Amino acid sequence: TGVAVAPLKRVLSVSSVRLLLIAAAVRFFAGYAASAWSFPYFRSAFPSRAGEFAVVNAFLIAGAGSVSTIAGGTLADAMARRGSEPHRALLVPLCGSLFA
Repeated sequence: TGVAVAPLKRVLSVSSVRLLLIAAAVRFFAGYAASAWSFPYFRSAFPSRAGEFAVVNAFLIAGAGSVSTIAGGTLADAMARRGSEPHRALLVPLCGSLFA
């Protein structure tokens, strides 16, 4: 257990890393909160279509999640290779979180 503590402290000593982790946590909490209320809302608004919503929602989440993961990773890799500023790749998840 002591082997992982020193590298973790070193990584967390960087303020931008701490801010990125906090921002990611807030964004995920917001996403989970929205997801938790979407099905109850659609079930009450459209009771006869609850099953359809569940199936369409599952395919949308799986499909959009897969495509965005692959596309975002490809774009971030391309931005990191371009020029002498590899940290520019962080703009991809930043913009993705803001637009989501």
